[in-house]
Amino acid sequence: MNILSFDTIDIIFDYLDPKLKYYFTLLNHLFYEHFNIKIQKYKLLNYINKDYLNFYKTLNENNYTTDIQFIDKVIAKTFMNIPTIRPSKVVEMYDLRFVFELIFNGYCPNDSDIKLYNVHFYIHFYQRIKQCIVNNRQVTINNIEKDSYLFSLKQNSKFKDDSNWISIYKE
Repeated sequence: MNILSFDTIDIIFDYLDPKLKYYFTLLNHLFYEHFNIKIQKYKLLNYINKDYLNFYKTLNENNYTTDIQFIDKVIAKTFMNIPTIRPSKVVEMYDLRFVFELIFNGYCPNDSDIKLYNVHFYIHFYQRIKQCIVNNRQVTINNIEKDSYLFSLKQNSKFKDDSNWISIYKE
């Protein structure tokens, strides 16, 4: 019986979509040991707009520049479904942390795509976030603190009474 080398299997693995990659690792113990590390970056889909801390960690621990199809899916899902938060009974606002992390890490779609995903976000928030972002995270956070529209990105938000709320990570 001929056995494929892991080099050949790696090539096949690279052409699978994330869900099939997961199932592929379950075929046998050797595949699981060899490929499990490679599929950890796909957990990002589970954290979008739900778990900021794990989203931040997974996004920063992995490089998605070579997996364009996957990061495009992440971008679309993040921008189309920006969650809202309610600091009071009469106020509701976007939770921009997930969008901010994508833009800050360089995974920003072009303007026309953002308009398609969420025109309200594009009109009211996109340019403000882009103007605040520089290469240094601390300077970016300071710029955000000066902007009155980016309330959900501020470090000392008044609605932080919610014990589950985590401000954007400072590093």
